[in-house]
Amino acid sequence: NLSCVRAGYYPFGSERAAYDKLLGDTQIELDRCQKEIDRLEILCNTLIASKQLLQANKRLIHSILSPIHKLPLDLLGNIFEHLCYDRNYLYGSSLPNVPTLNLSSVCHRWRSLVSSMPILWSTFNMIEKEFARPHNLLPLFLGRSHPCPIDFQLHDRNECEGSSRTSKYISSLLLHSDRWRHVEIRSQFLPVYLLQPLIKNGAQLPSLKSLTLGMGDDEIDDTDFP
Repeated sequence: NLSCVRAGYYPFGSERAAYDKLLGDTQIELDRCQKEIDRLEILCNTLIASKQLLQANKRLIHSILSPIHKLPLDLLGNIFEHLCYDRNYLYGSSLPNVPTLNLSSVCHRWRSLVSSMPILWSTFNMIEKEFARPHNLLPLFLGRSHPCPIDFQLHDRNECEGSSRTSKYISSLLLHSDRWRHVEIRSQFLPVYLLQPLIKNGAQLPSLKSLTLGMGDDEIDDTDFP
């Protein structure tokens, strides 16, 4: 056939009829092949879905058989406390690094345990210039940490003094100033302005053990703080 094409050959009469039949038979075979390909693709997709389901079931079975489920709640709580202390960063992307929330998402048993332990919610850090939705998490941590003392770091890296979001965080934190224990506040400007409402209202800080104020990454040792 290739030589006929190269020679410019054109069939007539019965030979033309033979080529027409050959063309029809070829199309039938093509249709049969395509139908088989479609069937195999459906079968392949079905097998892939079945494999994914089996893998998910395998992970669930491994989870059920995990020795960690045999641990008593008090020991499990101690492990959680170690994992969560000073590691809850309420900033960043749509998936912030918040171990307390991550642990509570594993299973109902863990969620109940995490929700019943205020200490797991009592330490958190906020870096104003870096997080996207921190203020949504702050009330949650302040509420669930009650009545434990709270330890937190607030770093305001905005270039303008007194950013509106930082003021909101401070306002929320001031409502719980009686629970402040270890507090670190850093700002591009002198951070005393952040505490003016606290100073003005003469708030009591019965739980406070340390207060660090700093500009940028430099600690301020002699801050005028009554």
